[in-house]
Amino acid sequence: MGSLVFSLLVLSVIICIVYPVRSQCTTKHCIDEVTDMRTLATMLYQLQDKVERQEKQLEEILAKQRNAVDGDWSPWTAWSTCSVTCGGGQQQRTRRCDNPAPRNGGVDCRGKHAESQTCNSDICPGRPNRLLRNTMSERKFTNVRYIK
Repeated sequence: MGSLVFSLLVLSVIICIVYPVRSQCTTKHCIDEVTDMRTLATMLYQLQDKVERQEKQLEEILAKQRNAVDGDWSPWTAWSTCSVTCGGGQQQRTRRCDNPAPRNGGVDCRGKHAESQTCNSDICPGRPNRLLRNTMSERKFTNVRYIK
């Protein structure tokens, strides 16, 4: 019988730590309030239920991590049509992180999903080259040649 009382005393201290009866609860006051066996049993069942739910959540997380799949890039798309036919334009291409897509805590793809490049940078007949004009204006040149 003595070991049962000691076990209940230890259990009541543990319950007081996990479920304090009031915010300013000291161990002595808390033990006094938990001496009712029904209260102790109810708190024990609540604690057991909480532990079981947390174990289940942990198992779900671990199961997902065991099946984690890191993401990888799909191939680049073809370059888009150039924005201009001459004088310097831009074109883009993209790729997606779906080959495979990351899942179950897997790592996302690293790197850029889009690229752009200059295209059709040849001089337009009868007009100044846009790239040449931008370069010249940066250097404060005013003499722009036209091709006739």
